Amino acid sequence: MAKSIRLTALALAALLCLGGCSESASLDERVFAVVMTLDAVEEGRLRLGVQINTGASAQSAPESAPESAQQSALQQGAYYLLSTTGQDYAQALTLLRVTLPRQLDFSHLQELVVSEDLARSQAMPGLLRDVLRTDTVRPGAYLLVARKDALDFAAHQRPFVGTRLSEYLALRMDNARRQGGVGIATLKEAWTDMEANRADTAATYAAVNDFSATVPLTPDAALDDLPGHLPRTSVNQTEYLGAALFCQGVMVGAVTGAGMALTHLLRGDVRQAPFVTQGATFMLTQRRAPRHTIIKEVQGYMLRFELYLAAEPGGGLWAVSTDTLQSALEQALTDQLLFYQSLGCDPVGFGYQAATLFPTLQAWQAFDWRTAFAGASVQVRVRLTPGEGE
Repeated sequence: MAKSIRLTALALAALLCLGGCSESASLDERVFAVVMTLDAVEEGRLRLGVQINTGASAQSAPESAPESAQQSALQQGAYYLLSTTGQDYAQALTLLRVTLPRQLDFSHLQELVVSEDLARSQAMPGLLRDVLRTDTVRPGAYLLVARKDALDFAAHQRPFVGTRLSEYLALRMDNARRQGGVGIATLKEAWTDMEANRADTAATYAAVNDFSATVPLTPDAALDDLPGHLPRTSVNQTEYLGAALFCQGVMVGAVTGAGMALTHLLRGDVRQAPFVTQGATFMLTQRRAPRHTIIKEVQGYMLRFELYLAAEPGGGLWAVSTDTLQSALEQALTDQLLFYQSLGCDPVGFGYQAATLFPTLQAWQAFDWRTAFAGASVQVRVRLTPGEGE
């Protein structure tokens, strides 16, 4: 009996080793997509693109003369940009998979880039569902909306020297999250917002800048702009700024970088954010988490915000008084909330707090929170601590 048990244990160990070797070998049979793109093309068809890692380093990637300009656009150093077109997502994905020499793997996916035309269509919620159901897709990949062509945006998105594209994209999004002027949402977060129906998604808004017309929308206001024409020069032509605002899975509007900075302050999910008033720029720092309160009134609701901020002026000189700055901040924050109410969208997430006012899930589901949010009164109070330079 003991001998039989030992033999069984040895057999199981051998099977485990074989399983490990098989899994390791399967990695050599895969190609890993770091970016997926979706575009609406002619006759209602869908174009699906992927940026895949060739396995070569940027320095060792082939530099042979391309057969055509199209091939040149598809080969990006250590990455290839591939696409297929189908009647729908399933058909385009099937065509892509069967024409690749290796198994397509999305476990390293960093971004899903969707063209704005497609994001604004009623097809968007179903596409988000289909992408999330795709085998190996990372729910933690970020959702981006390209103002124009998503595949073209991916073609311009190159890593800086010495950085892999996958690492570059992850670092870029981490930095965008810290800076506060960009909407940040993963595929999972966007889907959860849509399914839970308690908040709306502010996803990253992006565009290509060819540097031919770098004229900001509002020259005297930092970040009060959208991507695609920022006054800068760089080896990188792609820009992330502001947010594409989704309501029930469909894009309904755009938020500037300054608008997203205010939104992050309202949500309390950034440490610092810039603010401009009367031509003077201030850096605002969260001293403590903001307080959000929902008050049931005789008719409707009141949304009350209380923010605790410290302010430091640019250049160390106070061009306006703290009272003027506080008043301007309260007005700007109120205007941002009124903008969201005009669209009937709630990226601040008050729906989650409103749900706690209802005793049962059924009672909450019967409540039209979006209409209540759009009609609610708003009160914003800023508790401002001036810097030492005042």
